[in-house]
Formats: sequence, C-alpha cells, structure tokens
Amino acid sequence: MVEEIIDKKKFFLNSVIFLFLIFLIWISLSLFYLHFIEPKKTVYVSWSQWEDFKKTLPNNTLSYAFFGDSHTKQSIFPLNDSFNFGSSDERYEETYFKLKKLYEKNITIKNVVFELDSHTFSSFNKKKLFRNERFYTRFLPLKNISALKKKAYYTSLLEYYLVIPSKGKDFLYFFMNKRLTPIEKGWSNVTLVSSESSLKELSDKIVAYQFRRNNSIFVDNQTLKYFLKTISLAEDKGANIVFIKYPVSKYYDLSLKKRNLSRESYYNFIFKSINDTLKKEYYVLDYYDYYFNLSPKYFADPHHLNSYISLNFSKVVFSDLKKLNLT
Repeated sequence: MVEEIIDKKKFFLNSVIFLFLIFLIWISLSLFYLHFIEPKKTVYVSWSQWEDFKKTLPNNTLSYAFFGDSHTKQSIFPLNDSFNFGSSDERYEETYFKLKKLYEKNITIKNVVFELDSHTFSSFNKKKLFRNERFYTRFLPLKNISALKKKAYYTSLLEYYLVIPSKGKDFLYFFMNKRLTPIEKGWSNVTLVSSESSLKELSDKIVAYQFRRNNSIFVDNQTLKYFLKTISLAEDKGANIVFIKYPVSKYYDLSLKKRNLSRESYYNFIFKSINDTLKKEYYVLDYYDYYFNLSPKYFADPHHLNSYISLNFSKVVFSDLKKLNLT
C-alpha cells in the first residue's frame, strides 16, 4: 500500500516536471519566434521601412501612397517621396485602418493610388484577412479584428498568445534558411521568371481558385463597404484619388474568358459605387493588357510582374501620374 502511494507521488511529480519543461520549451520557442522570425515578415519589414522613411519627409507630406495587395507590392517601386504600402493578400478591411493610422499620425498625402483589379473584391482569400493579427493590432484592437474576421474573440486571443501551434510553417521557413525577399520602400523584389507553358498551366488554376465560388466576378459586401470607407477617408483628407488596374498576362485574361467572367459588368458595378460615393473627380490608370505581348519571362506568374519589368513599369506609372497634373 505504501509503495503504491509512493509510486503515485512519483508519477505526479514526474508529470508536473514534464509539463513544466514543456511550458519552458513553449516560452523559449515563442520568444525565439517573436524576436527572430516574426520581425522578418514582409509586413513588419515594410512598416519598419516606412517608420524610417517618414522621418525624411518634408513637412510630413507624402506625394504618392500606393495601396493594394501583391499586385501593388510587386509592381510599384516608389520613386522620390512616395511609398508602397501594399501587402500580400491585402483586403480593403486592412487598407482602411492602415490609411486611417497614417492620418492619425498627421501624415499629409497628396495623392493616394488604390488597386482596382478583377479579383480585388472576391472572397477567395477571405480566410487570410488580418492573418498577421499581431501586426494589425497597431492599427486596431484585437477584438475588432476578431469581429471583422467573424471569429470568436477567445480564439483570436489564443492564437495571439499561443505562438507555436499556429506558426509551425514559419519555423520551418526559418530553419530551411529560405532566402528572404528583398524589400525597398515597401516594394518586394520578386525575381521569378515564367515560361509560356507555365503561364498557360497556372492561369486556369489561379482563376479557378480566385473565383471558385461564383460564375461571375464576385463582390464581397464587407470588402466593398471598407473600400468605399477608404476612398471617402482619402477624399475627406483632401487627397487626389487614382485607381490603377495592374498588368496581367494574356493567359490570365484567356482563363477569365473561358469561365465567362465579365470584367465589363464587374467594373460597371464598382464604378457606379465609386460615383455614388465620391464627390470630387478621380483618375483611372488602366494597364490590364499593357504587357499582353511581352515575353513570358518578364512575369513571375500569370498575374504578377517580376522585378525586372516592374522597375520599368514603375517609371511608366510615375510618368503617367505626372501627365495627370496632380498637385
């Protein structure tokens, strides 16, 4: 009987020691992640570059601010006193709070350039909304982020503090020593090149993924709502508003047509919403088919330019912006 009691005490003590060791390992890995892995993510690097760059601005005034997802991030190398605030898979729910924070920090933006592409309001990447929750808490409370994601607040809290269970891929990325994407003023230097065969093969898959739930170019109501809030905010702050349609390959366009996805009806709806919202004149730069006849090797994939051509494209965009005679 005494031996049985001793065995139970030993088992209990060993269990406590084991759990304590697990807790120490978890704390150590969490601290390692927060100090050595998370800060290397592109959203953190870009914003850190912005914090440094804004110190150089005359009178806290930015000539051009570019917003959007990876199309913006990979396509626009900001010239002079401009900055690229785009981030991969960014939706207008995120853009709104970024822009709002800039204004709260008394940044004057003369011209705001917003992405307006075929997939912009699709719900295909809705699950990725605020995927870097810790980063976006600098713009709005975690509780608000959770509400916009339509996720239970306690789940967001657990994911926020329990770093390891939800960040396994990031650790794998780090230990594989994968080369980090170079970033400059928010622009991501993606040097991938594509062949004609790979563009053809990937285009159908990408379009099917982006519009898999619909037979039309879909408009997510929440994203549209925040888009209209975003452009209203920019207008209220006195900025000139420019919309830009980024270049895609001709194979991406063919894939849209194969699925009978009408860009015309989509943009008719979007611009009606814009016209009902904005009181002042706005501008549109359309580069959708600008590189249809360009060699495939200048594309990173069917709907992204690679770094070689994006540098040239950026010069084209800034030249065209200058022609608009914006202040």
